[in-house]
Amino acid sequence: MPSVALPARSAVGFLVVLAAALAARPADPPAAPPSPTVTWKAAFIGPLSGPLAASGKESLEGVKLALSLHASQFGAKPPELLELDDGDDVKKADTAIVKAQ
Repeated sequence: MPSVALPARSAVGFLVVLAAALAARPADPPAAPPSPTVTWKAAFIGPLSGPLAASGKESLEGVKLALSLHASQFGAKPPELLELDDGDDVKKADTAIVKAQ
């Protein structure tokens, strides 16, 4: 497949325009820290028992990791994580959803 080379002048012009556009982009305003009175709650509902328990436990560990990596965004108090086992059963999942609310 033949390649098409841009003339050196066009390539340099493109880079200058790209650099100028990036430099002119307004900076994102700093995010205000969350209020210390806010209590964050999260619920994990997944198969922590039964044939899919290994997958569910890995998913739960991923949720815990994500919460710990972004802990500063939640303010002074870390989020409360409610761990609910649905055993890969629809009825248990419905019950877990009610518990989580």
